[in-house]
Amino acid sequence: TDGMVKKSKPHLFLITLDDVGHNDIGWISRDMPGASPVLSEMASQGIIFDNYYGQTTCTPARSTIMSGKFTHRTGFQDQEMTVYSDFSLAVNMTLLPAALKAGGYKAYGVGKWNLGHCNIAYMPWNRGFDKFFTQTMSGIHYYNHTHDTMHYDGATYDLYDLLEGEADDGMGTFKPALDYQGIYSTNAYQDNALTYIEAHNKEYPDNVVPMFLWLAFHGVHSDGGDPKWEEMSET
Repeated sequence: TDGMVKKSKPHLFLITLDDVGHNDIGWISRDMPGASPVLSEMASQGIIFDNYYGQTTCTPARSTIMSGKFTHRTGFQDQEMTVYSDFSLAVNMTLLPAALKAGGYKAYGVGKWNLGHCNIAYMPWNRGFDKFFTQTMSGIHYYNHTHDTMHYDGATYDLYDLLEGEADDGMGTFKPALDYQGIYSTNAYQDNALTYIEAHNKEYPDNVVPMFLWLAFHGVHSDGGDPKWEEMSET
């Protein structure tokens, strides 16, 4: 109507760190106040939630983040996804990206999924995400992106776990992200998050379509592959 300005919906960015200790964050730390200068600066300009409920392990934490429910509602009180797990969050449960898409958002994900992989219906691009650059398991080698090895018929195989997937009219398409072998996973995830942001802004200028991005870093989960610090300083 005349005299009224229609406000666009804000972009939403959810960044998740993995296995970071309570004392590892600068503004909380008792003895390392300079541990996270960028995060501390962001916190000083925002709102700090210092009374909340969370889970201490991978899959239960993600089940609550994506569903908005306590673990006794999702069945993941102490269930951890392994490479052979044949279950996931109930497929009739609406997850965060699907709820946001119903509100007009495009949903992107980058990083650690760990909520089910043995059935294509469990993959993130079939749970509400339009695109997801992901590892499906709890941990992978930071550089070669393998989760484990499998012995079959006298041979040994590396279980590579870095995928690029997107939704379509069917059950989605995905492929191994082999071009990232040798790249530290934190850098690979950061680069893909920026790529999604840039591509979205180019396709939908002036925020005509809001975006939701979940950046679920693998670090600092204890897996193989020590960081090369000269690479870290460039990001």
